[in-house]
Amino acid sequence: MTQTQGHYNKEIEKAIKESPLGRDVIEAYFDCIGNPALYMVKEAEESFYGCFESEREFSESFVNDLGLTDSMPCWLYSCIDWQDVFNEIRHDFFTIRKDDKFYVFWHL
Repeated sequence: MTQTQGHYNKEIEKAIKESPLGRDVIEAYFDCIGNPALYMVKEAEESFYGCFESEREFSESFVNDLGLTDSMPCWLYSCIDWQDVFNEIRHDFFTIRKDDKFYVFWHL
């Protein structure tokens, strides 16, 4: 069944309510993938990386999560072009900007 003004079939609605993710995250995933389906709720849970304000914030968070900046001097850290970082790592993710949020999902 297709989406009608934010409402889905009963199984999808139930899965959304039972998901640890917020409805906004799951709907952002649906918007990225296309026609909503029940299995996509689980996919959204498995692939969700995070919600950020910008590509820069995501890039910085990703690099920090990897521990790549742990021993980096702050002067060098401030020289990083985070947009360039995003351009390099974006191929491992798909993203969508929705309601002033930047949602990031891993490619499974």
